[in-house]
Amino acid sequence: MITARANNAVHRELEVERMIHFSDAVFAISIALLILEVRLPVFSQAFAAGTLWQVFLPFINELAAFTASFILIGVFWARHVKLCRYLQQYDDGIIASNLLFLFFIVTFPFATSAMASRANSSFLLPVYIYLGNITCCTAALYWLSYYMFRKKPGLTITGHVTDKEWLYQRSKYSFMVLSLTFLTIVFVYTYFPKNPVYQQFSYLVPLPLLIIARSRMKKFRRNQLRPVL
Repeated sequence: MITARANNAVHRELEVERMIHFSDAVFAISIALLILEVRLPVFSQAFAAGTLWQVFLPFINELAAFTASFILIGVFWARHVKLCRYLQQYDDGIIASNLLFLFFIVTFPFATSAMASRANSSFLLPVYIYLGNITCCTAALYWLSYYMFRKKPGLTITGHVTDKEWLYQRSKYSFMVLSLTFLTIVFVYTYFPKNPVYQQFSYLVPLPLLIIARSRMKKFRRNQLRPVL
């Protein structure tokens, strides 16, 4: 009986590793697909010196979008690794939550391509798609951390209470900051399309939210490190 239970536990751990390796592969493929959208400009046989900027502008936009998305996917991968460090078992909910998160990782190349090649001041849908994709990744990661640490804590390894709570709180505040920022930008550009002051102000919304979130996280860390008398 003991041997059977031990074998079953080992089998479950191997299945968890398969899920994690699959996730790593999805991240790697998504990052690799990003570079496919970066293309050098096509030069004609002769062009005026004044048009050099116009020739390179699409390439610069694509390179900037690639760099931003590469960094973001890297951040999401690092946070996913830290979450899975505490996972020792799985259920259908974990699989579904993880696949939901990976779905929005896979859509990053599409959102990046739209942002780099089609976004302009008169057509903001690609911007909404890109920001919405980032927000959905954050929301899915928050749900995954909630499912692991709050809804089904028995699926994680025992102990490490402070570290688990830290990861959960960070995922929560990241989701709150990005979702409020995204909704604010969409609201301002929808209802004040000809007010550049409001539009520029909407991009400053993350600053106070980040300050508040950072303050709350520092307070949480201080409370956890405070000695019990």
